[in-house]
Amino acid sequence: MQKRYQQGISLLELMIALALGLVLVAVAVQMFISSQANLSLQRGLGDLQDNGLFGIDFIAKDLRKTNLGASLPILDSNIAQGGIILSQYNIIGGDAQANNQINVLGLGANEMSGTALLPGTSNFTGQKSDQLTIQYKTVQNIYDDATFLKKINNGLTADEKTLVVGYDCEGGKIVLEDVANQVYIVQRYLVKPIGNATSNSNNPNLALYCDAGRYQLTDVESAYAATDPAKRTVNITGLNHNNQIVLRRVDHFRVLLGVASGEYGQSENFRYMTLSDYQQLTGNNLPKIRSVQLGLVIRSQDRIPAATNNQQTTFNILDLTAVSLMGGKDNYMRQVLTQTIALRNALGEDLRVKAEQTTVTSEGETP
Repeated sequence: MQKRYQQGISLLELMIALALGLVLVAVAVQMFISSQANLSLQRGLGDLQDNGLFGIDFIAKDLRKTNLGASLPILDSNIAQGGIILSQYNIIGGDAQANNQINVLGLGANEMSGTALLPGTSNFTGQKSDQLTIQYKTVQNIYDDATFLKKINNGLTADEKTLVVGYDCEGGKIVLEDVANQVYIVQRYLVKPIGNATSNSNNPNLALYCDAGRYQLTDVESAYAATDPAKRTVNITGLNHNNQIVLRRVDHFRVLLGVASGEYGQSENFRYMTLSDYQQLTGNNLPKIRSVQLGLVIRSQDRIPAATNNQQTTFNILDLTAVSLMGGKDNYMRQVLTQTIALRNALGEDLRVKAEQTTVTSEGETP
């Protein structure tokens, strides 16, 4: 009977096979790491886009209501019910500036537009985020004006009073009774830490919040009519309670005002100013605020691998150039978002100037 012999592989062949196998495994691992890095990068970009676009759209929608119901179709720091609250006179009007006898409760320096006074409101060295405070009159689109006026004169029913016509930025209901009572909504946007601000990052975990309050126009009228100094007050209720997050993971918030010295349609001396620069202006003939520019730096939710080399630490934010991230690299993606919003309710003509010009012309005519 013929014997059969089985021949195995040699040591050399085994070593070559192992070497080739290790090369293939290394290539596969490298491809996996690369794909994971790209996935993290794409996920970070998507998160920045979704988070940023939602937040900007939410703010822009509210800002377009700015100056709705103001005493004049223009906007500066003296206009009663002026859409951007730069001083208490945007509540009570510039007429009260001379005697300064009306006290606005609930509206201090920390609640007005300007540079937020809270600590740690920016993740950039030497910077503080701005704070933007706006107001607008509550409106309804259920009834036409004539029908709604009749209902007010006859008295709203219980069901009509509680009929929801909108919401403020905290989710508070705006009901038909608020519209009938000429309620004004006050909303301020500010950057604050989220919970433990030092967690998960070399830079504090911040967010853009919205804080809502409200007051009635009748309160302003009553304050003017009151002879008792204790009753010459306007009370803004709801501020500093139940702040809601509008945009998460915000490193900085910047606001510029687009102002012009001429009437609408005239390009006389149009320029952008910071909130603090505008508040330092004096005199009665202040430049009119026509638009608002917003600038935000937001970061991704998840870290990205350091190998992607996509970790920017200096940024240009509107008028701020080459501002540096306070905590340095922390493996998060960041993006600058900007938006310019025209204030449609503040694009009218200064009726006070028109009235003065008409008076001068009439007095100067020869009979």
